[in-house]
Amino acid sequence: MDPADASHHGLREGDKVLLRSVEGGGRGEMVGTVRLAGLPRRNAQVHWPEGNGLLAGGGEHRDRAAGIPDFQALVTVEAL
Repeated sequence: MDPADASHHGLREGDKVLLRSVEGGGRGEMVGTVRLAGLPRRNAQVHWPEGNGLLAGGGEHRDRAAGIPDFQALVTVEAL
């Protein structure tokens, strides 16, 4: 997470957070640990396969040839 985004949410390195997908009424959630990094603002990076619960399902959200999910999801961030 970008340091400015973490600050906006009142978060620091090592804090636990709940990420919740908000697309389509909420597809899933995951608990993670904040790691500060030079990412673009308003972006978070999660590991695979842990982040799969945040992703939209179905074939229309996967690469046709490889079956790889579209690794993009709109999420909310909540401090735990």
